[in-house]
Amino acid sequence: MFLDGALYYKSRLYVSEPARQDLVCSLHCSLAGGYGGYFHTVHLVQHDYWWPGLTTFVRRFVAGCTTCQANKVNTHPTVPGALFFKHGFARFGLHDKVILDRGPQFASAFAKELA
Repeated sequence: MFLDGALYYKSRLYVSEPARQDLVCSLHCSLAGGYGGYFHTVHLVQHDYWWPGLTTFVRRFVAGCTTCQANKVNTHPTVPGALFFKHGFARFGLHDKVILDRGPQFASAFAKELA
């Protein structure tokens, strides 16, 4: 439907490709958006706007947002020493030597976790 020279789809304004990046950035990075992540940003955009592939566009935008990635909480931290102690040590006992492909710094940190 056309209204005042603009195209609408299901009462939402169609956004042309050149304007999508700026629109998503303005909603995602604003005080109201507050870097709310994927679902919050999709909700804000879908409320008034539409274009084909909107959710994919927003997902990629949020995945590339440096502020979001810097502040992302790691919900599954990996502690190699604890994993080894729980699974490896219980089954095989204390190791004679540690061979890792992640470098000597990691091997040293790994050994300190076990001590």
